[in-house]
Amino acid sequence: MKLLIKLVIGFVIILVLSISVIAIALINFDPNNYKDTIAAKVKEQTGRSLIINGDINLTFYPWLGINVEGISLSNAANFGDTPFLETKTIKARAKLLPLLRKELEMDTLVLHGAKVNLARDAKGVNNWDDLLNSKNKKQNTNQNLPFAALILGGIDIKDANVRWRDMQQGVEYNITNTNIHTGELKLGEPIDITASSKIVASKPAISSSIQFKGTVSYEDNGDILVLKPMLLEAVVSGKEIPGGETSLKLSSEVKMNFDEDTAEINSLDLTAFDTQIKGQTKISSLLSGAPEFTAKISINGKDLPRLFKIA
Repeated sequence: MKLLIKLVIGFVIILVLSISVIAIALINFDPNNYKDTIAAKVKEQTGRSLIINGDINLTFYPWLGINVEGISLSNAANFGDTPFLETKTIKARAKLLPLLRKELEMDTLVLHGAKVNLARDAKGVNNWDDLLNSKNKKQNTNQNLPFAALILGGIDIKDANVRWRDMQQGVEYNITNTNIHTGELKLGEPIDITASSKIVASKPAISSSIQFKGTVSYEDNGDILVLKPMLLEAVVSGKEIPGGETSLKLSSEVKMNFDEDTAEINSLDLTAFDTQIKGQTKISSLLSGAPEFTAKISINGKDLPRLFKIA
């Protein structure tokens, strides 16, 4: 009995010491000391330079999380010195104990102050092509997720900006002040989305303030996305717009098939310039080339010539 008591006491002492050592290690662990290591790994895998100007903060319990400030990723070769990606804040965290049961329960994913510069040169090369062809791209995209359950508290994107320059076509689009918020994301369940943004185009020279809301669901392991219902409201202005400005309201149901590279727009209902357009549209070569459209529409309005002045 004395031997058993000694063994128990010894085990408790070892356990306490082990926990103490782990706790001290975690308390004294500073991820900021590994910025250069992280940057070197990114450089090895993508050929891009990663700079972390702010702090990296980690939490371990009850949430395993990371908060990174001030990230910058360099642009592709021959696309200038403007960073491909900049962010002010990225936050992500997951409950620790469910991870031990192979269940991923995440809090809201936060992305604030992101700037993305997308470009296509005169030869048709995109400044993200090299990322798609990076060393670790070759992997089975159809393999099952490693988690028995997946829950994401939502997505919170604030003040995001995207610049798109197409040097082949000589056009530029700037999408600014973008805010996107979603409800809770669960595998196999619909996702509610609200968004707002401002878009400025060079050809034609117009700008638009947009409000959007809809519900997204997916099929076939994410190869098919369905947006139903979808409502978009906008105020469009510019010299090309009759009267200089107009309000626009669009409702529809959208189905995108990434495997077949197609999209269907059904129950289309567009109102602008006191004109209503209804119908349906099918799009092929959605992402792989020049999109091709087939449509059946009906147009009703008092002043149709005014509507087509912007064409």
